Amino acid sequence: MICLVFEGVPLMYLEMAVGQFFRSGSVNCWSKIHPMLRGIGVGCVCVSMLLCLYYVIIIARCFLYFFNSFTATLPFTECAMEEGIELLNQTCCERSNDAANFYYWNNVLEASSGFNDVANFNWHLLGCLAFAWIIVYACVFKGVESSGKAVYFTATFPYSALIPLL
Repeated sequence: MICLVFEGVPLMYLEMAVGQFFRSGSVNCWSKIHPMLRGIGVGCVCVSMLLCLYYVIIIARCFLYFFNSFTATLPFTECAMEEGIELLNQTCCERSNDAANFYYWNNVLEASSGFNDVANFNWHLLGCLAFAWIIVYACVFKGVESSGKAVYFTATFPYSALIPLL
């Protein structure tokens, strides 16, 4: 938190101010200040790319839970002991009574027992990841015009979804 307050926020304000002054992206702004500072801009772009990948993966998992919630009983409310699930996972689920954790590791991630045991490919999660990237692309392919319209939906949808629940 200390690094965020004393380093992250001032660097963000500095980058925004310099970017507005030079009217260019992160890499070009720092290289206009001094050519040796170009690495700061490249680092900012790399961090932004990694954060984008991270958030899209989280969105894909949210879509997977959303699509799996359209069943009569929610799949993550009970431990579904299927054939092929290892005894270790069964005892962990029975011992902790944490069905959501069991569902996350065995159905969402389809995690194997270790590096030596290669599990099957998770096609459901790949489909949700592709869908999440399509949604991200649809939001940003026209630039600010389409992003502004997407904000109208994302800002009002939670309220319209929560009002019927009151």
